Amino acid sequence: SVAMWEQVTATLHRLGPDGDVRAIVLTAAGERAFSAGADVRESKGFTAEQEAHRQDVVHAGLLSVWNVPVPLICAVTAPAVGGGLNITTLCDYRIAASTATFALPEIRHGRAGGGGLFLRRIGVPAGTVSAMLFTGRSLTAAQALAVHLVDEVVEPAELASAAHALAAQMAAHSRAALCATKRAVRAAEPGDWTEGYRAASAAVDGRGG
Repeated sequence: SVAMWEQVTATLHRLGPDGDVRAIVLTAAGERAFSAGADVRESKGFTAEQEAHRQDVVHAGLLSVWNVPVPLICAVTAPAVGGGLNITTLCDYRIAASTATFALPEIRHGRAGGGGLFLRRIGVPAGTVSAMLFTGRSLTAAQALAVHLVDEVVEPAELASAAHALAAQMAAHSRAALCATKRAVRAAEPGDWTEGYRAASAAVDGRGG
């Protein structure tokens, strides 16, 4: 929902600049879903202006995840769907509970799911991305690990401790060194995902090509 994206942005804008924060674990408050993606009921009656605002809020939320200056670990407790799945791909390390699933189900709601930009960015094979986009089907945690969508899979009861243990290992180092390392990692990436995101959004809206 728009409110969820606004909360993500506000929280990360508060934590990121905090000089006492050296690593962050991003996870869900409950066990039903990590993020269920777009609220179809909320956006069903949106005007063009309201939908444009929603897209701006989502983009701001994604940028807030991307721009966190310290290591960001994603602990995926349960289904990560649509925009929620995109959030996970912008984190520096992804740990999933063995019961978690991953999906881009927009096609099932008669909507385009974008170009799979975020999955491609982290090395998920093109065929896997296409299958997810064109069928809306989910990947299990084990399947997600096999295609490099996540970096580690643990039992649900071990997820929080595994994520916080890794965060503690990272936080043992100086914030300045962690931030500099993250900037270097970002600089080494082959392209700017924000340009691709805008192009994909334009294509979905019928404004591209």
